[in-house]
Amino acid sequence: MGNVKVENENLFRALVCLPLAILFSLLAGNSVMNSGIIIFQVMFVVLAMYFVLSTLGYFALYTNEYFDEKAQSW
Repeated sequence: MGNVKVENENLFRALVCLPLAILFSLLAGNSVMNSGIIIFQVMFVVLAMYFVLSTLGYFALYTNEYFDEKAQSW
């Protein structure tokens, strides 16, 4: 396996947070629909919101950097 060079840290972080956001969103939906311990329901919802918002934030930072580099190349 060759070495992998990460070109943009924000894109890497967004792609790492994306599966976690999907996982915790599914767990949050499942735990809220079932009667379970309230602390787990709250924990899964908070973790889902955290990872979804961080994924969106990292994608936004990556997009800003991409278009900033593209604008400077003109």
